Amino acid sequence: MSQEILKELREIKQKVGKLIDAISEEQPFPKRFNVELACSSINEAHGQDAYELISFKLLKGVVVCDGVSNANGEIASRIVSRRVKEVFSGYIPAEGINTALELALKDSLRKIKDELRKRNKESSATTFILALTDGSSLYIHYSGDGYIHHFREDLNAYSSYLLSHAVGSALMGYVGYVNGRYVKVYNSLKVNVAHGSFLGVATDGDMLDRGAKGKLVVLYNLLRKVRKGELNLSGAVNEYLRSVKSELKDDATLAIIWLREQ
Repeated sequence: MSQEILKELREIKQKVGKLIDAISEEQPFPKRFNVELACSSINEAHGQDAYELISFKLLKGVVVCDGVSNANGEIASRIVSRRVKEVFSGYIPAEGINTALELALKDSLRKIKDELRKRNKESSATTFILALTDGSSLYIHYSGDGYIHHFREDLNAYSSYLLSHAVGSALMGYVGYVNGRYVKVYNSLKVNVAHGSFLGVATDGDMLDRGAKGKLVVLYNLLRKVRKGELNLSGAVNEYLRSVKSELKDDATLAIIWLREQ
């Protein structure tokens, strides 16, 4: 690794350390909020999806990765998802999310490069969606394609924060190496949420589009059952994946964050 990269990593780690030191270890996640997380995957088509749940005192959420096809994507998706969880396993406040994510991605790129060297390959890349909450806002970072649907607490309205990716077109962003050249492109947004709302994030194989060919209405009906107490959140995720399994043409990972007010 070059001295410039080592210096940059040390500076990022130092910034994260200062943010962590500024937070008392006794400060819990806001007690008035009950954040529920659920995620599951059908990883049978290509075996290139990966995810990790993040659940610590200050932030809760999920990171979902979808390895890029024809680019040994399973290597990058596994490394990025695990490294993001490791970095967010401490006391990272909301104002430290961007710095912590930069650390995770830079370290992931180093690990991907090392793994490609061992395997004598030039390419491995992944898309990702990182969704976190501190109990009052949602912090979303994403690269590439997939789905990010935010349902209002009464389920009478929703917003989509990630535009659909056209099949056959080039990805706008991803993290990893392609033909020996590294790429790290991602977007971010902050959403102030009403308590009771659901955030669904998924890889592009999940078919969560509107209309006759999409399955968004299936997920919507399952979330209604969750709100009524007829189904738990994990049950809704698993039931959705079971209902679409026969139609899947790609790996499919679905995660839901439910921000409930106690």
